[in-house]
Amino acid sequence: MKENNIEEDIKVLGKLKDKIIGVKGFNKDMTCRGMQYEEGKIYKMEEEPKCCERGYHFCENPIDCLRHYSPNTSVYHKVEALGDIVRDTDDTKIATNEIKIGARIDFQTMVKMAIDFTYKHCKKGGKGTNRRIDKSVASNTGYKSVASNTGYKSVSSNTGSCSVSSNTGNKSVASNTGHYSVASNTGDNSIASNTGYKSVASNTGDESIASNTGDYSVASNTGYYSVASNTGYESIASNTGNNSVASNTGDYSVASNTGYESIASNTGNNSVASNTGDYSVASNTGDYSVASNTGNYSVAKNLGTKSISSNLGIKGKSAGKKGTWLVLAEWIYNDEMQYEVKEIKTIVVDGKKIKEDTYYALEDGKFVEKGAVEDD
Repeated sequence: MKENNIEEDIKVLGKLKDKIIGVKGFNKDMTCRGMQYEEGKIYKMEEEPKCCERGYHFCENPIDCLRHYSPNTSVYHKVEALGDIVRDTDDTKIATNEIKIGARIDFQTMVKMAIDFTYKHCKKGGKGTNRRIDKSVASNTGYKSVASNTGYKSVSSNTGSCSVSSNTGNKSVASNTGHYSVASNTGDNSIASNTGYKSVASNTGDESIASNTGDYSVASNTGYYSVASNTGYESIASNTGNNSVASNTGDYSVASNTGYESIASNTGNNSVASNTGDYSVASNTGDYSVASNTGNYSVAKNLGTKSISSNLGIKGKSAGKKGTWLVLAEWIYNDEMQYEVKEIKTIVVDGKKIKEDTYYALEDGKFVEKGAVEDD
């Protein structure tokens, strides 16, 4: 079977009864829920599909993939559903019993496909709520909301109440499905999407994605070709450099990049992952932790040598390869029943006293082993 190119797929999206085009997320090794996949192959099962329980899952709208596969640890491929399908009620997720795995796509392609998908599926609201200028759509289906486009071939859509959706750039999508939210694009070919309440998704650079799926969150991009994604509540994902990913999958978290081509990732609650240098990774997989890099080419939760793994938050842990410096803070309750820092200590991973790939915490002034990295 000959592969259609992306442009052809977008044109037929949603029009074919026997084939549906979408995007599927995988782990970086192209595994999904314990199954290994390969590009170009077709997979089939005899059972009837059932969303979230049985079948091969993917999303018609690429942005919905961010809810299920975090951009800092995942890859995305174009797919075709060739068998029976069942749709989810929460987003555009689909389960099928026969799927073809197509080519890997980058974020720029995901943005383009998502823009076209949203544009084609945008519904007009009540009287006086819609404007169509320069082949753009501004749509409100909720009360006391504003949807505005000043750019060309863009979509600004609100389905919740008391929200603002605004595009000042071309070929962009600003979408709110929750109440009291703001989705704003000032760059071209970008997506700002909110599916939760009282959230902000903002892009000021081109070809970027700012996405919130939880409530009371902020996803912000000020650079180009970047992704800021929140899947938890009361979180902030912020990029100020280009080609960067700031991702939160837990609640009450902050993932921040101020350098280029960096990753700041939280998969636990109440955490901060921060990069202020270039080409760096700060990653937290535990709760109440801080992984911080202020220099270039460094990581926290070590991905390489000669790096710094720094946790300055409550109940923080650090891990690293041999030669990596661990920086940890110990917090205690004071007389006012508030946390305060007792002390901060540093130590180098020597492979003997301080083991490689093993988490450590600072307790009673000592570095205490907390278990291997692969156990988390």
